[in-house]
Amino acid sequence: MKKCLNCSSEVLRKVCRFCSRKCYVEYGCGSHFKKGHKPFLKQHGDRNNQWKGNDASYGAIHHWVRNNYGHAEKCAYCLIVGTEKTGRWNIEWANKTGKYLRDINDWVGLCGSCHRKQEKTIVSKRFSHGCVEN
Repeated sequence: MKKCLNCSSEVLRKVCRFCSRKCYVEYGCGSHFKKGHKPFLKQHGDRNNQWKGNDASYGAIHHWVRNNYGHAEKCAYCLIVGTEKTGRWNIEWANKTGKYLRDINDWVGLCGSCHRKQEKTIVSKRFSHGCVEN
């Protein structure tokens, strides 16, 4: 009789390599990784070969801040406490300097209204200092 590749117990069917679905999953079938291998834990964050650091896109850095620090609890300007309205959290992470660094001190929690006002002041500062070209 055949032996299970995972637990070495007897396999009842000739065409199977495992004694049960549990052994099949434990062994890691369906992927090219060996038994006990945890690939995604090793490739998380700056250990990933596609990590761009502070050169990542606008959306990617916002996503990184939200994943690492969760939702902002309240607006730093008008002090509205965050709630989930229509499936979305109403307090957003806003960048203070416009440089979009992966540093929590460069981010502040703001409600949508205060976030738009803050973005307008950052953009106007960039234009007035000649930082943005046409």
